[in-house]
Amino acid sequence: MHYSTSAPQSTKDSLIRSLTRRAYDICSPQHLQHELQHIRTVLLDNGYPLSCIELVMHRTKQSINHPATAPRHSAKHSAKVFIPYYPHVNKQISNILQQHSVSSACTSNKNLRDLLSSTKSRLQASHTSNVIYQIPCNDCSATYCGQTSRPLHKRISEHERCTRPAYSLSIDLQQSSALAHHAHASGHHIDFSSAVILAKLQHPQQLDLVEHAAITVLQPSLNRNHAAASINAQWHPILQSICDSFHPTSII
Repeated sequence: MHYSTSAPQSTKDSLIRSLTRRAYDICSPQHLQHELQHIRTVLLDNGYPLSCIELVMHRTKQSINHPATAPRHSAKHSAKVFIPYYPHVNKQISNILQQHSVSSACTSNKNLRDLLSSTKSRLQASHTSNVIYQIPCNDCSATYCGQTSRPLHKRISEHERCTRPAYSLSIDLQQSSALAHHAHASGHHIDFSSAVILAKLQHPQQLDLVEHAAITVLQPSLNRNHAAASINAQWHPILQSICDSFHPTSII
């Protein structure tokens, strides 16, 4: 990676650190200094400032010679967000989020290769993971919103199995899923073929917040809980915006 690459400084420091640590782990004592000098030369050829190289190498050597004896305790955060990396902007955004106990991580932007090449076949919608979905009742206007980090067709199969007549004989309806309770209590049929994906997410950590937005704003009548206890009230001002970004997609 060249130093001029549009990437966080922490990523470039991590590159120096990993090369240095590998040299200490692999090289024999008589060849260690030669390898370290080779790393310096390669990094300098790729635009890395000598001061940056020496500082990270020194800190890495210190951590190897004097490893921490007590585990590090990182600050607890109420949520984590992933934002595209833009030079001179992400640090300010990260500092603001930290003030609200929200951690952040950078994601890479799409490049020309991402836009022009696609070697994988398109995944069927029903096999998509990390989604917020909505299932309607066939006999009334009731709907149900849920989330799953697994392939959606597996979660829907579980819902379908719970709505079968034989299932109601083996379990207390009050302890069954919301869809199963509605189907068995009302005699209605759940329209699984009309299920839609409301949102596709990159990371499972985002599911709770987006599901909370869907339940709070859309108010699906079959959901028993209309708020997620794990979601801080500081997110409430943006719940409507999250729902405005939904693009319902049929799973068929």
